[in-house]
Amino acid sequence: MNYESISGRIGLKKDFLIYDESDKLSVMKSIIKDEMGLVEKEYPPRQIAYFISDAKNKSLNAKSYATQIDSNLKEVVWKAFERYEKRLSENNAVDFDDILWKTLQLLEIPEILTLYQEKYKYIMIDEYQDTNIVQYKIVELLARKYKNLAVVGDDWQSIYSWRWADMRNILSFKKDYPNAKVIK
Repeated sequence: MNYESISGRIGLKKDFLIYDESDKLSVMKSIIKDEMGLVEKEYPPRQIAYFISDAKNKSLNAKSYATQIDSNLKEVVWKAFERYEKRLSENNAVDFDDILWKTLQLLEIPEILTLYQEKYKYIMIDEYQDTNIVQYKIVELLARKYKNLAVVGDDWQSIYSWRWADMRNILSFKKDYPNAKVIK
């Protein structure tokens, strides 16, 4: 498998850019004001960007976010999300949320997954209570073959919900990995 075929499947070329938060806000302001013709005070770019980030960390792209629309605000978020994804693609760029998302997409390619499962037969994760859904899926894929997974975490110390940590990951660990030994 060559890079071009992988690139086509995840939508990135080799020399991609990583947008930081100020880049993301700049693009979002342009989308809100110039492309959508909305008033920034009514639809603050930072708030719209937050909703998009939340969706990405829940493993949703703009197309799948469309199923979540239940208000005028979410419809605006969806339209901005579509434009934001298009802008990132046009500029061969990702934001920080996309780094995990694109990693998950890579691991969904069977040849890539096999390569990394062989490379990382033993996996240890600290602060597991602070993983999000995308991180959970990445770990699940990597550990699926050998099931050599050790996690350390404390559901009483989950402090990163603002960063999309999903405490259910640690609470359901024993259910997800029934042969795991739990040490308290």
